[in-house]
Amino acid sequence: MTQCLHKGFTLVELVIVLFFAFSPMLATQQLASATLLAQQAALAGNPSNEVTLSRNASSGELLLDVGSAYSFAINLEGAEVGHRSSDSASFSLLGSRSIRFDNKGWVNTPGVGRETVEFRISGSSGTTEFYICVSSLGAVYQTASSGNCHG
Repeated sequence: MTQCLHKGFTLVELVIVLFFAFSPMLATQQLASATLLAQQAALAGNPSNEVTLSRNASSGELLLDVGSAYSFAINLEGAEVGHRSSDSASFSLLGSRSIRFDNKGWVNTPGVGRETVEFRISGSSGTTEFYICVSSLGAVYQTASSGNCHG
């Protein structure tokens, strides 16, 4: 009887590691999901037409809330999130930022109107940066560098 020893990781172990490790792609996907929920609510005339992003300093999580029904949390593992509107020259550190949609599904911030919002996620080392755009039409996408968001 031959005994065979395999070294490495099982698929389940790899999925768990990938799930718990911070991923800018995961942040993009969660932001896209939350944005789509809020946009669909706006199109349906539902008052939950807003997605709010906030950083919980004590837990180190990025929180995405859509109305009172849906919420997502992403562990940032030391990464920082900044944001700016299409008319701003520099990023502000994320405290809390809401994106509201009108009945056509467009981003419509009270007092500002339609705008494109850009988010920057900086890795814990400060050198790795990822840029996520929410266009004025509600599309969510990742760009390679700052300033590539088009409304």
